[in-house]
Amino acid sequence: MPAIRIRSDIERKRLHGLPRLQNTKTTIGSGLYSDANIEQTYGVLAAFCKTGLNAGFNMIADATFAKRHWRSQFIDLARSAGARPVIFECSAPLETLKARIRQRMAEDSDESDADLEVLEYQLTHFEPLDPAERFLAASNISSLLVEETQESI
Repeated sequence: MPAIRIRSDIERKRLHGLPRLQNTKTTIGSGLYSDANIEQTYGVLAAFCKTGLNAGFNMIADATFAKRHWRSQFIDLARSAGARPVIFECSAPLETLKARIRQRMAEDSDESDADLEVLEYQLTHFEPLDPAERFLAASNISSLLVEETQESI
């Protein structure tokens, strides 16, 4: 899908004048991951996505979206710009997630600061998609697009 991807990991650091690959070693709930800084990061993502959507681009906001209110904000933003919101819900077995984090940390070549502690926090604090959000999940959108294409043939 041709789209502009805006990464929370990069924008969070840009907001604080940090190099994109600098590991901040910040704990959850403090520093760059304080509630205020998280809200600020989502605000920047929303502003960039709004600008891109209004200019006619497909936009991908790449973030955890653990809270329903963040997802709702971006769904509303897409709809107000006349775009179709889609939720890409990514999942993998726990051991795969842990292995990916360990590899990323060993290579030290990614913008993400998430470590195993962050993974555990995300897994225990993620607000599951509600039925309306589930309807917007990519797997459902794909079947809707196939139906629309078949109807127009």
